[in-house]
Amino acid sequence: MSATPPPSFVQKLFKYPSHLSNAFHTLLILIYVSWVSWLLFFLTIPWVIFQFGKQILSIIKDNPPEACPKVVLITGASAGIGQALAIKYIQEGAHTVYITGRSTKGLEETISKCNSQLAKTTKTVSNYKVIPLQLDVTDENTMRTKLQEINTATPIDLVIANAGISPEQQQNKSQE
Repeated sequence: MSATPPPSFVQKLFKYPSHLSNAFHTLLILIYVSWVSWLLFFLTIPWVIFQFGKQILSIIKDNPPEACPKVVLITGASAGIGQALAIKYIQEGAHTVYITGRSTKGLEETISKCNSQLAKTTKTVSNYKVIPLQLDVTDENTMRTKLQEINTATPIDLVIANAGISPEQQQNKSQE
């Protein structure tokens, strides 16, 4: 004689015949497992996104992006747009601005305008430098050498290639 197993909780609760209660019991387990799985799935995704966002924010807080590059080199800064850029970067907080041009007089004028602009602000003029370099951008070897020297001494954050050559200058250069 075989012993019958004790009735399950579902069998006791609903008092169905055993073959129906086992099917019902299996159905309840499947529903429960799938419900818990979906619940965990939908709770896990927002949690992972939240954790990722927290890490990104902590990285940004620890390494805030700089609003202005600290070392800038501007070609063609003896007049016009180059001069205006040099003044603007000094205003915005660049600590060292290298300005290049062919005209010594134009470079000196740019330096004086930058210094007068700094005098209007609350910034200490001694903390900021405008360094003139009389260079011709058409002389590739000299430009390459100077850029490497500058970048070795103080790494350049931004280079603005503003210098231009007019057609007359290009024609004169080719005739020489």
